[in-house]
Amino acid sequence: MDIREVARHHAHHANTAFDIASIGDSWSRLQDIVMEDTALFEDTLLLDIRGTGTGAIVRVSRPSIFSMPGLEERYNVLVSFLRMLPLRSDLRVRAWADLHDNPQHQALGIPQLAWSSDSRIPPGVALLPNMYAMNGSLQKSINKARSASNPTNTRIALFAGSDTGLNGGPRHVLTLAAADRKWLDIRIIIAQRGFWSPPGKCVTKRKLSIAKQARHAYLLTVDGNSASWDRMAWILASRCVPISFRPRCLNWYDLALQEGVHYLAAESVNDIRDIMHKLNENEGIREQVVKQGQEFARKWFSRESIVAYAVELLNSLDSPS
Repeated sequence: MDIREVARHHAHHANTAFDIASIGDSWSRLQDIVMEDTALFEDTLLLDIRGTGTGAIVRVSRPSIFSMPGLEERYNVLVSFLRMLPLRSDLRVRAWADLHDNPQHQALGIPQLAWSSDSRIPPGVALLPNMYAMNGSLQKSINKARSASNPTNTRIALFAGSDTGLNGGPRHVLTLAAADRKWLDIRIIIAQRGFWSPPGKCVTKRKLSIAKQARHAYLLTVDGNSASWDRMAWILASRCVPISFRPRCLNWYDLALQEGVHYLAAESVNDIRDIMHKLNENEGIREQVVKQGQEFARKWFSRESIVAYAVELLNSLDSPS
């Protein structure tokens, strides 16, 4: 699927368009709780494409981080990005109170746009490029990955990330497995105090740089509370092989990713070891996966491609069929 096909698929899948006029008084009740653009502290926005009567709810952040700092920054990034898009119609963006758990919102069945999913098939949700893609952070990570030296460590698979989703999730499984597997290196930064703590050998105080991670030929991507906002993207752009461990969430581009072509997937810890053994024995296959991942990154993660995807998605709101 190309960029525009994926965007249209997301718009159609979420049934994102709805007729503002058809919900009448209910819309007025929602307007009663509108906040000023300069205020935030909540997680949803209303998009109203002027003149078409088409709208959608946008989730700025994931439910698990409503109360964490940084929401205002995320709101500003989203609003700035949306307002610069060359859409067919003017786009008015207003901040709203939390409609995600609002009975009126649920009763109206208003679909959502989100930065990343918390499931492989998010019902009623279409995926926008995430904040890192919108504010340029993703491109910076990709540039660092592209400039990194060729990997030299082919014997150890590495994952470095935060402790989000650690309780019972795939990151939890990996940290436990790393205790007695010399070929598995897990580096976890502790951010959420009071949660389950990984084994000491897996805990790191400093974020491991992309250059140091890229010394490993095999880099793991492991979902936390949602899909990682930049890890898969910069690994694809690097000279490393991405191995997705128990994927359960989606980014906006994932429908175009092909397992076995751009990345490899592992359902068990031993699958990771088997993948490494196979590709170490077949360097041609490893090089092919890396090459195809790099081609994917060039196609999907330029600023122009990110804008093209978002424009196609939002313009599809007033022509969902």
